[in-house]
Amino acid sequence: EKMTRNAIPHMQRIGKGEDLFVYLNSLLLAPFEEAMQQHQQQQLIYQKRYIGTMSASFLSLLVGEFTGGNSSARYNLPVEFHRSCHRVFENGNHGDQSGLDATLHLSMTALSSLVGYVLNNTSSNTLQDQSLMEFGTCIINVTFDVLSWEFGAGSNKWDFSSGANVSAKDSGRGGVLLRPPQKWREVLIRPDFLGAVFHVYTAVRIGVAGGNSLDSTVMQKRGRMSHQLRQLLLQLASIAQGPIFTDQNERGAYAGFLLDGCLNVLETVLTEQQQHQDQLTADSMIWECRSTEIVDLVTMLSRITSNFRTKLLSQLATFQRFLSALCAIGKWLLESSVTECHQAGGDFGSMEGADWKNDAIAQILQCSEAMAGDYWLAGGSDSQEAKAACESLAVSLAPLYGVHCACRVR
Repeated sequence: EKMTRNAIPHMQRIGKGEDLFVYLNSLLLAPFEEAMQQHQQQQLIYQKRYIGTMSASFLSLLVGEFTGGNSSARYNLPVEFHRSCHRVFENGNHGDQSGLDATLHLSMTALSSLVGYVLNNTSSNTLQDQSLMEFGTCIINVTFDVLSWEFGAGSNKWDFSSGANVSAKDSGRGGVLLRPPQKWREVLIRPDFLGAVFHVYTAVRIGVAGGNSLDSTVMQKRGRMSHQLRQLLLQLASIAQGPIFTDQNERGAYAGFLLDGCLNVLETVLTEQQQHQDQLTADSMIWECRSTEIVDLVTMLSRITSNFRTKLLSQLATFQRFLSALCAIGKWLLESSVTECHQAGGDFGSMEGADWKNDAIAQILQCSEAMAGDYWLAGGSDSQEAKAACESLAVSLAPLYGVHCACRVR
């Protein structure tokens, strides 16, 4: 209520003749209007971004009210009421567009505008604008919330008394493959848009070159936006096989764009690590951003592997590049962990960054094991494609397992 009263006062006057989602859409897109950027004062731009931020937050809260979160228990209404609200928000009522579909279109339209704005304004001043970082993070959050929607209404979903009902972010539901309906296809299956999102991420992420010149508050906000972008990309990498893809060729192209984008960033991380190792370790904030970035990236590679499987991935032009990057990042993490362990006198508990490195190594090993243990290969397929994939895995990943065994023994 406070948000509506203070930040978006005009929403109080929405009547039957004006659609809520149409109005919210205008608020979300207003900060990106070219005419406004050219002719209006900076203070008015900040005001519109603030209103857009509140509008995106309102949408996140709206989705949360219908997901069956713990806040729903406060209404003290029967379980069937919550199931009915969930169903109407998901499917619509009497042929109307559902609230969920409308929110998806709003969030993706705003996200497209954000992507276009950042790519067209990549100056340092733009990327240091705190209001833009906050606005962008809220847009990404509401997109994340919509994609986290659990279709249908499971029996334990509404068990408020047991505490089993938690939000998608708290429950780690990001580990589950997503199966959005076919009607979302035109919005989600856009490989060119995936590429653009990765370009935005590359611009926003905190690199070594410009990291030291950033204000700590700006660095925190850019770090938060970068993390949310990675989480959104992880969700997009979790879209499972189904009617949302027309055929395997389209699915392969989608996987290829995801893999290319992820590898581009990961190779940049490895290059920065080799060239600026002392500078990275000296700045605690940059190092913290880098550690979460590496864990998220290798988690994305693991998700791509478990979702799209070895048979499809081995047909991509970047398959060998994928294996090489996986081996390189794994060897670096293992070898640096052993070095730090020696410097700490064998006291594993005193090693700084041991937890995140172990998490990243676990994801890398899980990824490589998933490829090597894929039924297409383990089932004894005699196809030339399977034999070529087996040989590539053996040659590329053997060094990783050699270093892993040596490090564990030491």
